[in-house]
Amino acid sequence: MLDVKALDRVHVQLEYSRKSRYGSVFLGSALDSGNVSELVVDTVLGRNDIEVTSNYYDACCTVESSAILNKKAMHSGVDPPVIIDLSNATWKEVGKACDNIFVWAFDEYEKVEGFVESVIRTNSDTKDKIILLIQRNKKTWKIAFSLYHIACPRGEEPYADEAFELLRQTLVHKRVEVLLETIDSDGYFMGALLESNTHVEIPLLKAGLAKLEPGPSYHVEFCRAQDSAITKKLKIWENNVEPYRNYN
Repeated sequence: MLDVKALDRVHVQLEYSRKSRYGSVFLGSALDSGNVSELVVDTVLGRNDIEVTSNYYDACCTVESSAILNKKAMHSGVDPPVIIDLSNATWKEVGKACDNIFVWAFDEYEKVEGFVESVIRTNSDTKDKIILLIQRNKKTWKIAFSLYHIACPRGEEPYADEAFELLRQTLVHKRVEVLLETIDSDGYFMGALLESNTHVEIPLLKAGLAKLEPGPSYHVEFCRAQDSAITKKLKIWENNVEPYRNYN
């Protein structure tokens, strides 16, 4: 299976141009690393159908033949998973679907596993859109998610680009645990995400690229992360005069 996390580190080789430019993409930095085309090939054109072909055309044909022989993925004869896309749904539509994705028990939603497909910048003044895929009841639900109780720099604010990039690097193509708290008026599921048993908010707070929203009582780990950034006057706290709170 293709390791999508590795796609952040690729080598691109331009092979020919015909209206658009065509080439091959390799995982890693060397040409002897895995050819993405061979890993994800589905259908290929016969040589007589096109004037120019990739230098790796024959290798792709060999891999496709193997996939057909072994009945992999689209060649398996099994219907593809049903994906229900709620990523642009209304609050009402999301509310109706919520109980099919999350289970309410003992006054809170149970934790579920998900996969982060992408992180998208929005025009909102308060949040970015995290696209999650969650498998429940033999269906795959595609939802819009946003982190609850923290605020990152937005728009033209200082460090907005850096905060978004750290959020993207922390989450994209990662498997996460999803803790739902509520649904907002824009149809976003709101809550917390854990990656490798760590709340993804913590790296942002530690780096001085997010701050806790006023109001609720937070886990001490969140407060320590923010206070560390305040004490070191990192990023958004560089001109801050708030006192450091010691939780030891």
